[in-house]
Amino acid sequence: MNHYADISTVSCITFNLGYLPGGDHTLATQPDTSIEAITQGLSLLKKDGLLTLCIYSGGDTGFAERDALLPYLKALPPKEYLVILSSYYNRPHHPPIPVLIRKL
Repeated sequence: MNHYADISTVSCITFNLGYLPGGDHTLATQPDTSIEAITQGLSLLKKDGLLTLCIYSGGDTGFAERDALLPYLKALPPKEYLVILSSYYNRPHHPPIPVLIRKL
């Protein structure tokens, strides 16, 4: 991503993790590359910029990705980022986890 934008110049970045609905389920995001992309994305955000994630925890790799991402997000420096984790509380079968990250 840093080939397309300069550090601290982007207002909003959106990630939809997992696989494309109705697409090839063998093509899915992976924990290590998702964390790398999120890290790059956070560096590109300007002050008060927003990065959103939709973490899908089902499927073949979704649980491993969720289990890697949640501790990573919790460890982000609280003086630099506000991380808001939400849930579809009354939805069964591993609903997606929406996350908002604001750069302070």
